[in-house]
Amino acid sequence: MKRLLGESTTFAALVAATLAFAVPATAAPDQPGCKGTVTGLLASNGYNPAKLGKASGQSPSAINHEIADLCDSGIPVPQATAQVLRDSAVSAPAIASFLSGAFSLDALHTASALRLVGFDATQITGAMMGAFAPTPLEIGKVLQAIGYSPTEIATAMKDACGLPADATAAVLTSLGYTPALVTVVVKAVYGT
Repeated sequence: MKRLLGESTTFAALVAATLAFAVPATAAPDQPGCKGTVTGLLASNGYNPAKLGKASGQSPSAINHEIADLCDSGIPVPQATAQVLRDSAVSAPAIASFLSGAFSLDALHTASALRLVGFDATQITGAMMGAFAPTPLEIGKVLQAIGYSPTEIATAMKDACGLPADATAAVLTSLGYTPALVTVVVKAVYGT
C-alpha cells in the first residue's frame, strides 16, 4: 500500500499530492532542462519524436513543438511527458508503466497524471492494475483521492476489475459512502 499511496494516506496528504500535478502555476515556466528531460526520457524508453509522430500522424517537429510548449507553460515534467504520450495515441497502461518506471511515481501520482491528460476512471483503473497490481479497494482510494465520483468508481470496478455488484458495494462502503448512496450507485451501474 505504501507504493500505491506514498508515505502518508491521510486525505489532506492525498489532496496535496494530487494538487502538485493539478496546479501548473507551482512549476516555474520554461523549467530548466524540461525539454531535454522529456525528450531524453521518451527516447530512452523507445518513444522518440519520429516514432510518436508516426503513431499519431504528426511530424517529429510537431512533437518537439508540443514538448516545448508544455515545458514553457510550466507543466511538471511527468505530466508533460504523459500529455505527449497521450496525444501520440499511447495507451493508458503503457503511459502508467512509463510514469512508474521513468519517474518512480506511485499509483496516486500516476493516476493523477493520467486524469489530467484526459483518461477516465475505467482507463486509469486498467492502467493501475497493470503497473501496480493493487486491490480494488486500493484502486477505489486512489480514484476517490483524485476526485472521481462514486458512480465513476463503481463503473471502473465493474468494467476494469470485473467485480460483481456486491463486491463493488463493499468497496464503496469501505470508501465511506453512505449505504443509501451505495445502493443508488450500484443500481445505476449494474442495473440491479
